[in-house]
Amino acid sequence: MISREHYEAFARNCPSLPLFLQPWWLDAASGDGNWVPVVVLHEGVPVGVWPVPLRKKGPFTVAGMLHLTDYLGPWMPSLSIPLVEELKESFPKYDVFCQNILPGLEFLFLPGQKGWEIKERHTRCILDLKEWNETQMLPRARASLKKAKANLQVCETQDSDRVWVLLKMSFERQNLAVPFPEAVYRSLFQAGESRGCLRAWVAFDPVSRRDCSTVAIFNDQSTAYYLLGGNDPDLRNMNGSSLVLFHAIVEMQRTMERFDFLGSMIPSVDSFFESLGGKRATVLEVSHLRSPLLRVAKFIGVA
Repeated sequence: MISREHYEAFARNCPSLPLFLQPWWLDAASGDGNWVPVVVLHEGVPVGVWPVPLRKKGPFTVAGMLHLTDYLGPWMPSLSIPLVEELKESFPKYDVFCQNILPGLEFLFLPGQKGWEIKERHTRCILDLKEWNETQMLPRARASLKKAKANLQVCETQDSDRVWVLLKMSFERQNLAVPFPEAVYRSLFQAGESRGCLRAWVAFDPVSRRDCSTVAIFNDQSTAYYLLGGNDPDLRNMNGSSLVLFHAIVEMQRTMERFDFLGSMIPSVDSFFESLGGKRATVLEVSHLRSPLLRVAKFIGVA
């Protein structure tokens, strides 16, 4: 019987396992631990994994994503379509499946595969972080950075409250609620910090001592992920977001190979990430309707 222990054994023995597929991340992001560790064993040894979070939506079981988790999907030391198919055959029961797949795995998901639907989305990445420098930023970003450097300072922080306040401000400015539970944020912040894979910074006005902007960067063995950011709307014209994100990129450059901005499909955000040197990378959204009722509903245009 496949067990959680098999998944954890795979994680221990696979240093390349991405951040969002780590067991501790899945536990913290799910809140209630409601994810299924799908594992393929060859001669009793785990050779591939695919975490599948489950939730109920009305009468239907949805296999999807988790809060603050941009990518999921399969992982294995030797990537192969047959092994992906083995993992799919081991999935728990669901009516709807929809996940954003880790970048770089596009070749594993060919169009028309047994009823699976594939949509292209994208993120922005600095693919060779070691070689990145300020000259790769667009002129508008360099001008914004110059202005911010003249008026603001940056400090590293381990204060989750300090980061949370600025996150909330960003959404409140748009009359929106924070789109993830505070408890999940706190759990991920604590778990990441305790494992040495989270760093956060704040840009602040040294005259008023007011915090202006913040970023929280998580990382795995090779990639830094810009997961969280926020701003004080009253201080947005000070360009703190440019300064604090630039500072984070420079700091992560010391140890990481790649920087993933984690999006965005929003044109203004995408343009900002591009201005900092982010290159477009493909992210596949793969979905599958197993429920006959939902397949009929989609066919007639009501789902």
